Amino acid sequence: MPCTLPLVNVTIDDQSPSLFYSDLWEVGGSSCPSCAAVPNASQAIYGTWHDSTHYADNETNPYPTPNVSASFNGTAIYAICILTRAAAWNSDMSFYIDGDFVGEFVKTPPGELGYDYNYTVYSNTSIPPGQHRFTLQNGRVGAPMRTLTLFDAIVYSYDDGQPDHNNSDIGTTTTDTSTVSPNTGFIVGLALAGVLAMFWGVIAFILYRRQRRHSSEPNHSHPPITPFVSADPHTQTAAVSSISNPGNCRPKPDTRRQDHCTTLSPHRLDVDPSCTREAPPLYEPMAD
Repeated sequence: MPCTLPLVNVTIDDQSPSLFYSDLWEVGGSSCPSCAAVPNASQAIYGTWHDSTHYADNETNPYPTPNVSASFNGTAIYAICILTRAAAWNSDMSFYIDGDFVGEFVKTPPGELGYDYNYTVYSNTSIPPGQHRFTLQNGRVGAPMRTLTLFDAIVYSYDDGQPDHNNSDIGTTTTDTSTVSPNTGFIVGLALAGVLAMFWGVIAFILYRRQRRHSSEPNHSHPPITPFVSADPHTQTAAVSSISNPGNCRPKPDTRRQDHCTTLSPHRLDVDPSCTREAPPLYEPMAD
């Protein structure tokens, strides 16, 4: 596949300090009240232009020809101007590269209102590579007519030395810009870091909420034991004694003699005086 070298375009605006103006040039627009031509600044390159007028010569006082020049290192060059359509102003320009005459532009306006913007009055794409000097001259010595030049910019092209294997780019140029593209990898890394930080933050929040919920739950204790009450008097006494004496404390034995028979009723303790039964044996403590 054939390899081509793309060209990079560089624009030299009329306000650039790299341009060299002769006398008889004015900055166009509102800063030039004596300028007859008033184009729309929004249509001009970077909103500015330079205005020069060359009047017809007479035999005793040839009128000087205004010119503007610039140095460049490239293989192609283009001169851009604004043309008036008014009949009173003709276009007559001559062009030089390294002091040699290389072309001219002569045009009679149609005689109507308005302007033609971004008009290429000269182009040359066969310049040998290297350093050159380009000059645009308004009018010519001995010309019988008045001419007007509204100079807007110079564009030159150079080879950036980077091969291009795309055949569709043959014969085309690219625009040089000073804008540096952002580091895509850095931006992607920041985005991923943000996503990971958000993910771990959500996980930490969920764990924190779960821990708070567990710690706030009350401790469950065993319900109190309800003592079992038996209908048998002896069983009831033993059951009550076991509840009222915690810690396996054994009750002291009753050493008193049971001289009377007792009958346990729900409301009172009745004594039967006629009961002659012997007292029950003494209470013996439980063996460990």
